Amino acid sequence: MLVEVALKLYRDDCTGISILEPNDDLGVFGWYAIVGAFGPNLDGTMAGNLSPCGTVLNPGRPCSSTVPNGTRDGKPEMYENRLVSFHADGRPVGTVW
Repeated sequence: MLVEVALKLYRDDCTGISILEPNDDLGVFGWYAIVGAFGPNLDGTMAGNLSPCGTVLNPGRPCSSTVPNGTRDGKPEMYENRLVSFHADGRPVGTVW
């Protein structure tokens, strides 16, 4: 599966595919392929305006960011977030992250 290959390739904690589902004006992302730390959220959803996936759809280009993730042993902990959107017939369909 694509997400398993990406998990190994990038040595990430988790990898997934989010599919954009119409829901009023905002849209919702369905999580239908996830491995790693977010695996228990398989088949879950997240509002498009709350998800980094929604951010990457607008410009339609890959996005990479570093985000604070609290602290561990008194030291700041960060995680890297890579997202790539994909489209069909010129319309956004989802993201690989």
